[in-house]
Amino acid sequence: THVIWDMASAQLVAQTDIDGSAGMDFSPDVKDIAQDTYQQQVLVVDAATGNVQRSTEAEASADGEYYGEVAGIGWSPDGKQIAVGSCGGAII
Repeated sequence: THVIWDMASAQLVAQTDIDGSAGMDFSPDVKDIAQDTYQQQVLVVDAATGNVQRSTEAEASADGEYYGEVAGIGWSPDGKQIAVGSCGGAII
């Protein structure tokens, strides 16, 4: 479970019940959060509600093997793409 707090008011803003995550990153407009899961998926979560807006399937390499556990995640400056780095050395 992840929670988002409003630091000015110390109030809970949103909570996600997503199982496992190695990383999270706010979108440039701070409306969404990209979050990876231990199931090798990327979720886009509404920062205000904690609801999942979009998700990806696990990404497999050409030989059918998965790239490995996610090591990092980040948005492009324009908020249109999300880069994911894996422990296997791939950037997706």
